[in-house]
Amino acid sequence: TVTGHGTHVAGTVLARGTNSIGRSDEGNGSTPFKGSAPDADLIFLKIGSDATGGASSTAMIGAMNDAVIVYNADILTMSYGGWYTYHDGSSSTEQKVDWVYLQGKPFFLSAGNSADDAHHYSGTVSANSSTGYIAINTNSGSALTFNLVWYDGLGVNNNLYMEYYGPSPTYTLLAKSESATTESTRGTESKFSNHTSTVSAGTYYVKVFNTSGNSQFFHIYFDDWEYADITFANPDPEYTIGQPASADNGFAVG
Repeated sequence: TVTGHGTHVAGTVLARGTNSIGRSDEGNGSTPFKGSAPDADLIFLKIGSDATGGASSTAMIGAMNDAVIVYNADILTMSYGGWYTYHDGSSSTEQKVDWVYLQGKPFFLSAGNSADDAHHYSGTVSANSSTGYIAINTNSGSALTFNLVWYDGLGVNNNLYMEYYGPSPTYTLLAKSESATTESTRGTESKFSNHTSTVSAGTYYVKVFNTSGNSQFFHIYFDDWEYADITFANPDPEYTIGQPASADNGFAVG
């Protein structure tokens, strides 16, 4: 009731062309405007909240299951998702996408719209060292909230963490709160942290520290708490696919 999201896909796939039968040739033929599979049957499974339009992981998984088991759909498509904890295919929704594929059903998912948001940074931190200052552009009332993600393999726990700093030239060390590091079933580590206060407009900084004896490639993802937006000064547009499109066997369309 709060969004028309999905109607474009329905028309592209299934439009019968009824309203354009007998149309005049305007330089593009006179046949009806139809979708790519106008004789297919459509199965609508509503998972969006009437209040927000958002969908829970439970709703997504339930719809995937019923599309296959209850309605015997031949092809699935879904345009929901976001950034989860590990970005590595291990989440319950990503695993359910793979289950759908294993039932012989191709599954098309939106890759997301995050490549040009400047909300992701990646780099490498040397063993027993730290990165340089990583610049972040803020607005008045922004919150510095991030998820540090790195893959080091199952049972390997290279210790990485972030520190927060004020504007140059003083680079004052800022107070932070951080969660414990967790590891996915695929050996990806994740550590959420944030500066404990909102900030003013300007340029703030973070560093990534590595206390292990191994050099480590890492990602920093903006963990959006719906405060005023922030962006990395030198963002990385790669690795910004949303979940569950990042499942091993989903067809992710950007």
